Amino acid sequence: MENLPLYIFSGISAAFLAAVCLRFTPWTRAGKAAVVTGYLFCASGVAAILILKKRLPVFGMFESVLYISFFLCVFDFFSIRALAPETGRKVSGQIYAVVLILMLFQLNEPMTFNPDFFMYANLWVNLFFNLRLTAAAFFIYAALLYLNGAWTPDQTSGDGKKHLIKQGRNFLLAGSAVYLASEWSGSLWCMNWLGDSWRWSRGFFKASAVFLLAMTALHLPPVLKQKKKARAVFSALPALFLLWMILYH
Repeated sequence: MENLPLYIFSGISAAFLAAVCLRFTPWTRAGKAAVVTGYLFCASGVAAILILKKRLPVFGMFESVLYISFFLCVFDFFSIRALAPETGRKVSGQIYAVVLILMLFQLNEPMTFNPDFFMYANLWVNLFFNLRLTAAAFFIYAALLYLNGAWTPDQTSGDGKKHLIKQGRNFLLAGSAVYLASEWSGSLWCMNWLGDSWRWSRGFFKASAVFLLAMTALHLPPVLKQKKKARAVFSALPALFLLWMILYH
């Protein structure tokens, strides 16, 4: 069981690396099999944490990249169906590439689940950390939709710029709601722990910055709002900043 995280990491990395490579070959069935294998390894990793640790994925490099990858796979499986086939395949390939990049962050880190801590028995602590990881997946997917919409030609059939950017906006809004739920849980944890729901600190300041970045992307002035590439760049900032917080701070 000590090697289980290593097996999960290796399975996810190998499966999605194969999926990315097979996209450029005529072996369609092999590519789909690689994607499904990646899905299963991500789901198995999350299930292992729930069963063995008896808690949600919360913290630590391995659990963070695993859980974010799991939700990106969920979005790939369900949400891509709302896109035109050509656009869906493009976004799917980008999701697989993002999962591989996340695995690279884990490469030199200990292959282990996050050690148990007595605070993890608290519901609000679980929700605070878990929903933050979930919000990161929403923000990443929103950024991919925005970026594809910004660089998609207007004459493209099926999904044009407006549709992709609208979908990106919906996921950015959903991610903001999930992130606020995380912060609300954290405020209850803080109140039960320290007697106050808010304390001025670097952590609270960075947490506020994520929400402000998301609101900035959703409320750009008309001059920037009309420039789809500018909107795409601003939409990527919440995902980048939150990933920096989760993986390094």
